[in-house]
Amino acid sequence: MKKIIFCVVWLAAMLSACKKETAVCSPDGRTRIEFTLNEAGNPMYSVSVDGTTLIAPSALGVATQEVDFTGLRVCNVTTASKNETWTQPWGENKTIVDHHREMAVTLCKTAGTDTLTVRFRAFDDGVALRYEWATSEDSLTVTDELTQFAFATQGESWSIPGNFESYELEYRHLPLAEVTDANTPFTFRTENGTYGSIHEAALYDYPEMTLRRDEASGILTAALAPLPDGVKAYVPGHFKTPWRTIQTGRRAVDLINSALILNLNEPSKIADTSWIKPQKYVGVWWGMHLGTQTWVMG
Repeated sequence: MKKIIFCVVWLAAMLSACKKETAVCSPDGRTRIEFTLNEAGNPMYSVSVDGTTLIAPSALGVATQEVDFTGLRVCNVTTASKNETWTQPWGENKTIVDHHREMAVTLCKTAGTDTLTVRFRAFDDGVALRYEWATSEDSLTVTDELTQFAFATQGESWSIPGNFESYELEYRHLPLAEVTDANTPFTFRTENGTYGSIHEAALYDYPEMTLRRDEASGILTAALAPLPDGVKAYVPGHFKTPWRTIQTGRRAVDLINSALILNLNEPSKIADTSWIKPQKYVGVWWGMHLGTQTWVMG
């Protein structure tokens, strides 16, 4: 009986912590993501799991040549929730549950001007955020993304070096504080036992994200793959970026079982999937590199 009472009290406390206008909790109440504006009017966020801070207040935002998305104020906040089941035409699991709560914070300088919306989603297995802007410009030149991941505690990590050319690199097992750059997914375990992975979803018409430690703040920061001219992206004046994701779990296997990335990707545009038949394939790519195997048509 004492355990039951404790669980009820704990859940009530977790849910009550999410009543702030600019915070949203996962359906189970364990994970919380909060939005704030600093004194300069620049957006920030933080994440906590089971009442313990995972990501300390961290910067948000994008930099463009045409529109200045700094010195903002909150113009509107909307919330929503979703709980549905959908079927994959192919994959490890046929049935996927999409259960999350959402908060969209719209920022502007004055009413009727260009807006930047930060959309947050909280799942039982992690959180995600993305930027959506609506401007009077036909297109924007993105020069940088400001998203940061300030870990509140020490821990360990598993990743490959940050590299825009290759993902075929050796994994490193490093303390969180010693990581200077990394490709995603960036897997970690904090000193209080939370497992997690930083990655992205719905990556369409936008450069991939790696992580680099900012020299000034010492915080892991989004680093976008540049074009030859150094610009990160040329995008429409109305645009939605990919999701920045933080999957979490109590065990490492929880990250494998997570459907968060799938739920954030766009639904399949293939109407008839009956022709998709799962098969087994054995590749000889590395054998060809080593000269131990060959392959020819037929």
